Amino acid sequence: MTPLHLLCSLCLLPLALSQYLPPMPIPFTTRPPLRQDSYSTTPDFAIEVDAANSELVFDLLNPANMEEVGQEGGEVFYQVVPGIMGTHKYSIAPCGVAIPHFHSDGDAINYVMEWNAQAEVGYVEADGSTVTIKNIKKGNTFRMARGTLHWVVNKSCTETLSGIQFFNSPDIAATRPDLQIGSIPEEILIVSMGEEVAALISDWAVNKPNVRDMLVLCPRCVQECGL
Repeated sequence: MTPLHLLCSLCLLPLALSQYLPPMPIPFTTRPPLRQDSYSTTPDFAIEVDAANSELVFDLLNPANMEEVGQEGGEVFYQVVPGIMGTHKYSIAPCGVAIPHFHSDGDAINYVMEWNAQAEVGYVEADGSTVTIKNIKKGNTFRMARGTLHWVVNKSCTETLSGIQFFNSPDIAATRPDLQIGSIPEEILIVSMGEEVAALISDWAVNKPNVRDMLVLCPRCVQECGL
């Protein structure tokens, strides 16, 4: 037998013997993790808390827990869950309008408690298109994404709108673009919008009553309804 034949025979010897040897143990570092059965142990203690004493339980509809802001076109109650979320409970009077606004810090989920066929929700798409949502019903929910300019108008002469808004941010401040535009110096408005429009905006910003209210009455609707 030549040295080359001897070397090849020695290389194949482990393979030939492997069928007669027990399997090699799996190294510890490559073994699959043991199954952890979550039901195999029981807690050493249990805590019971009355709902009245829990920070996780609160009454969304209790005005005592909320800050009320009465306005011309309705009323708004504010409530903030510290560090988690904020809520609004709102009502919009007949002929009331929720002024166009947006929320820069969170999305808003609106749960409808009272509605009518004359009420509409409007918003502006990113491309500038205006969308009007009609025929919303009691019990419906609609969402407004963060930064979306939107408004609500109640064209009914007799029925009130109401609902609850949930925000995924504790900062529930609303931004009104009309107030932002009204704060621009008149000479800048003239350059961007022309003298006539600039004069109208400047006059509106100075003289418009209830300019800070979010809920106002529509004069045309009030006149047509005889309110």
